[in-house]
Amino acid sequence: MATVKDVARLAGVSPITASRALNNPALVHPDTISKVKAAAKQLGYQPSRVAQGLRTGQTWIVMLSVKQKDTYDPLLFEFATGVSEACRENGYSLLIYPTDGIAELESFIGKVDGVILTDIKDHDARAERLSAELTIGAFGQTQYDVPQIDVDNMLGGQLGTRHLLMLGYRDIAFITSSSDLLFLQHREQGYVHCMKEAGLKPTIVYNSFDMHGGYAAMTSLERTPEAVFCASDSMAVGVLRYLHERNLRIPVVGYDGGYLTEITDPPLTSVKQPFFTVGKRLAEAMFECMSSGNIVRELVEPELVVKDSTWPRIE
Repeated sequence: MATVKDVARLAGVSPITASRALNNPALVHPDTISKVKAAAKQLGYQPSRVAQGLRTGQTWIVMLSVKQKDTYDPLLFEFATGVSEACRENGYSLLIYPTDGIAELESFIGKVDGVILTDIKDHDARAERLSAELTIGAFGQTQYDVPQIDVDNMLGGQLGTRHLLMLGYRDIAFITSSSDLLFLQHREQGYVHCMKEAGLKPTIVYNSFDMHGGYAAMTSLERTPEAVFCASDSMAVGVLRYLHERNLRIPVVGYDGGYLTEITDPPLTSVKQPFFTVGKRLAEAMFECMSSGNIVRELVEPELVVKDSTWPRIE
């Protein structure tokens, strides 16, 4: 790769003059600037981001903060791939760091230009603390004035519920987890809205947000409902296991639309979240905030993907 010395040699100036022409042109005669820029273009010279960072304090690094338990989640990988593509297109490097603590995140102030937070809460102490020092991107919705992109989870809750209603089911249980995470609350609200709109009584069961929670939620029901809608695909896997062990067959809808929908038996109908799109758009929104100060807030629509775990009700 061409260096500033190569550019200076071709332009017939000293390396110091070439550097000033490229980085601090106010100190250099316009004719010299033209010669240096022409030489740089001819050689394909690209200035060092490290050197630029030393001058400006910019690190050209974005950190994606995730929970330790999510490190190997394929859905997180899809989201991170979207973030990574936007970083590459904008000249940034991506650091994925598993942590839940504010103290650890604070240690990165001055070492990264921005932090993307997942599992966002409305009153999120991480966003409140870090936004004063860094550009924050939030995967979710929060009251703080930071770029935030989320999936429309209330719409997702409605999509799964309406699908089962349109198939003719009325006794539909919703299995979820009690949490202060807004995305779970919104999925539940979407379900409740549709059930009440249809003149039906909601049945909500809370348990842990995983396969074991889905299984345990089914065991806690006094009777088996006509159909089940789960707040995640992993919870739906637990429901399917429960039904398989008891030789029961009722429709099940999940939420996420990831790899689990392909390996369940039967393949799982699910509300699909466009993780790659959300990750890329969130990183782009963060870079927009860095350059212009504009705060982007967007909701991305989910999509119902129908597979073999749901079918019309037979009278």
